[in-house]
Amino acid sequence: MPPRSKGKVTRPAGGDDPHWSDTEISILEAARHIIADDGYYKFSLRATATRAGMHLKSLQYYFPTKKQLLIDVVNYTIENYYFHPYQVLFAKLGAQTSEEKFRVMIEYLLDDLKQPFTARLFPELWALASHDPEVAEVLDIFYLRHLASIEEMIRSIEPKLPMAKVSHRAAIIGMLIEGLLLIMGHGKPKHPQYEGLRASVTDTICDIAGFSRNGMPPASHVEGEVSGSRTA
Repeated sequence: MPPRSKGKVTRPAGGDDPHWSDTEISILEAARHIIADDGYYKFSLRATATRAGMHLKSLQYYFPTKKQLLIDVVNYTIENYYFHPYQVLFAKLGAQTSEEKFRVMIEYLLDDLKQPFTARLFPELWALASHDPEVAEVLDIFYLRHLASIEEMIRSIEPKLPMAKVSHRAAIIGMLIEGLLLIMGHGKPKHPQYEGLRASVTDTICDIAGFSRNGMPPASHVEGEVSGSRTA
């Protein structure tokens, strides 16, 4: 992950390579927790400044608008709670195969469903995105970047696969995991019919990506295509 800067940083909204100062991190963490703990309707620059222990004008020096702050909350979240953990996990794996690294990423995402913060933050944003264009735009930024990381892993497994197929598979995998938050997320009731669901999900995701859990091509995998009902 890029080093944090020591002062004010000028960057485009939704930039791909953000650098945050310690002060900005304090503001972003405060904003994240307001959205997750109190709800988006209580999220404002003033509320964030209060939670971060600073004056509103000081906060506006770093984040002039609520929209800019929300965009950077999303970028900060994906950099620090997704991309950076991937890098740490992949470094521990060393020279392991692309398939093994892909499994590690999927296990991390499935584990993340159990995190209380994740279980609160994303449903809050989903609900808002249905009627708030700015939140919808921010979520779109998040998911484009999130799915791009899955695309990169699929390309390393299936380098000859057309890019459209790669993107389709990444979208199916990413949204499959997101939807599971509703039944596998933190605090969700347990149902006997879903016992072993995580293993089945992992099998299905590996099949979609183009390999089985044991590293061999899945039975449905023929000439770079996944047969059956999967069109990606």
